[in-house]
Amino acid sequence: MKKLADNDELGNPVAHFFKSGNVLRTSDQHGLIDLKNFIPKTWDKGTKVEYDLWYSFDGDKIHGYVYTDLLTQFLYMRVASEKFASEAMEKAATSEITEEGEAAFEAIKSSTKDKYRLRSSRGQHDFVVFLPGTNILNKVIDCKKIDNAVRQGAKLSAIR
Repeated sequence: MKKLADNDELGNPVAHFFKSGNVLRTSDQHGLIDLKNFIPKTWDKGTKVEYDLWYSFDGDKIHGYVYTDLLTQFLYMRVASEKFASEAMEKAATSEITEEGEAAFEAIKSSTKDKYRLRSSRGQHDFVVFLPGTNILNKVIDCKKIDNAVRQGAKLSAIR
């Protein structure tokens, strides 16, 4: 069994490993880690600001904020409320496009790296089943179908 992260924060390689679907950052993608020093631990009225956790409260009160690294190049912060997050997305989608927004979009477009890029193959297989990440594995696979595929010679592969 792999040990969970003791310190759930941006820059902790164990925390990143578990929160990113078992994907490790390459050494050239560590530039944003220093930004965590500028992120407050609390916000307005003492609401918490936490790394890459998700929770949502009902009602009209904001209980906290969460942040994570986005595309290994940016920090993304959101309110921990489906209601307020949805309202913000809808407003952003229907608002006028700004120069700052276009610049951010271009920066994202020009510097993204696919963390799910497949590794080089060690051989060729006639029949491959790509399993989903562990966060949804038990929710979406049919074990009988997987067993049947393996009995027929399928190679199982997990996307990392």
